[in-house]
Amino acid sequence: MKTKSLLASLAVILGSVSIAFAAESPSAAPTDPSKDVREKMATFHEQLAACLRSDKPIAECHKEAMKHHHEMMDKDGRMMQKRSGKTEPK
Repeated sequence: MKTKSLLASLAVILGSVSIAFAAESPSAAPTDPSKDVREKMATFHEQLAACLRSDKPIAECHKEAMKHHHEMMDKDGRMMQKRSGKTEPK
């Protein structure tokens, strides 16, 4: 009896999640980052790899990664495109 109840609960939860995702409005197609942004991303990933290979604690590498990630993203969660000091419009 408990198994049937658990399976029914999981089905309801998964159904709710599916409905929630289907209800979200489609967003604009993402654009590829500029060459400059891609270069910065590559440099950062190289630095992250060096951190992970070092004796530093993983938590420190993760903290550095999150700091860099937040610096690279704008308030809408899009990669910043540097063009005349502004981010690209939606």
